[in-house]
Amino acid sequence: MSQVYIIGAYNTKFGNFVQKNKETGEITDTKSIYDLMIEAGKGAIQDAGITADEIDAVWVGSCAPGLFANQEHLAATAVEIAPESFRFKPMTRCEDACASGSVAIYDAIYAIESGRINTALVVGVEKMNLLDTKGITHALATCSYWPEEGGKGMTFPGLLQNMQKAIKNSTILMMQLFQKCLPLPQLYVTEMDLKILWLILEKEVHQISLDLQQLKQYLIFHQKKIQ
Repeated sequence: MSQVYIIGAYNTKFGNFVQKNKETGEITDTKSIYDLMIEAGKGAIQDAGITADEIDAVWVGSCAPGLFANQEHLAATAVEIAPESFRFKPMTRCEDACASGSVAIYDAIYAIESGRINTALVVGVEKMNLLDTKGITHALATCSYWPEEGGKGMTFPGLLQNMQKAIKNSTILMMQLFQKCLPLPQLYVTEMDLKILWLILEKEVHQISLDLQQLKQYLIFHQKKIQ
């Protein structure tokens, strides 16, 4: 088990932080992606009760800032969180669509576990409303496999909807298979198999319209039956 701990945290206020002129369509940024990152970084350091000098490296998780905020090389600007302390310290941006922040945290954990650093600062920051609807739709679509999805007109919400349908259909199929297999002892369906199945379903299906409670009772019933 990992011995890495989160010792401080900070959330900026959530909001639009833009002014939009309805007549001209002009968008004015009232709190930039840099402002948000600096506020979050300073807040986390203060909450941790340490100094910026104690931080060995910085990871920034951000989805497509080059498209959303015209800033590809975003991690380097995190030096402004503590200019004197962070100068010459490594800073890395992690981009993995919706998981960008989580990946940044895990990368920092791996660096600490490797022994290369002792303390890391991880910041997740995004500013997605500086574009019009068409621009936002295009930027999000680049998180798909462009040749076969975004490039053919598939939107990111559309992809997520298809994924939910696929998960629901596969779950129904798994239920049907288990209903057929459970009466057969030679298939060696164990209690652990059922627990693993339930964990997968509980993790992957929580957003779709499936009665999980009924499914859970079904699995519990067959766990007792096998025992």
